[in-house]
Amino acid sequence: MKDADCTDTTATQADLQSSEDEWEATTSLLAFPGGADVPYCNSLGAVGMERVRRYVESGGRYLGICAGAYFASGAVSFEPGTELEVVGERHLKFYRGLAAGAAYSGFDYESERGAVSAPIRFVSSVGGSDWETCLDYVNGGPLWIMDDIDDTSVFRINSVNHSRLEGVDILATYVDLKHAVAAMRCRVGRGVAVLCGSHPELHHSLIADIDSGDDPVYAEHVQRPKENLSEHEAGRQKLFDLCVDTTI
Repeated sequence: MKDADCTDTTATQADLQSSEDEWEATTSLLAFPGGADVPYCNSLGAVGMERVRRYVESGGRYLGICAGAYFASGAVSFEPGTELEVVGERHLKFYRGLAAGAAYSGFDYESERGAVSAPIRFVSSVGGSDWETCLDYVNGGPLWIMDDIDDTSVFRINSVNHSRLEGVDILATYVDLKHAVAAMRCRVGRGVAVLCGSHPELHHSLIADIDSGDDPVYAEHVQRPKENLSEHEAGRQKLFDLCVDTTI
């Protein structure tokens, strides 16, 4: 959250819910990062989520990355049929369709086993016809299927519109996932929300080193994304700039 002087501040659930804190007037961008979206739902509750929605509808700007992107979609289908399953509708619905994940298989909350350096194709500017490519870190993030789905039972969600929606601009796609949507900009009332399944905010040097023990295969898997991403730093920065700039 940024105040009028453009300083970064971290908002707690109490801040976003407080009737005494008029944070909307001094916030230029509200960002929800990665992690897990269920705690966002539980901590904010209906009152807090509705306040966030009204902020954006009234001209505010929202950036949701990974979990923050699931949270801002119409519904979530995360690892259905597994111990990690999270399936259900969401309140914000900045994009009224389904966020499905994990985009890449193998996600594990306790390790980097599901992390990949994913090829991303992204627009140079919103509304433009030029596209660029880079690699970006993805670990559990969603993809969005914009076309109609014949068998919605796959996701066990039947009340969400999966069609392309007016006011949605595709910012990026996953090259090796049949160009499923990786990032989008959604017009919400007078405001705008950008949802991104990858982590363009994450510099490769900040990816944690994981103790792989005696597992050389895992060690190689952890190291490879960092090495790959280091060669695409300029593209990652452009993708992040695109996600932030298009909220304006």
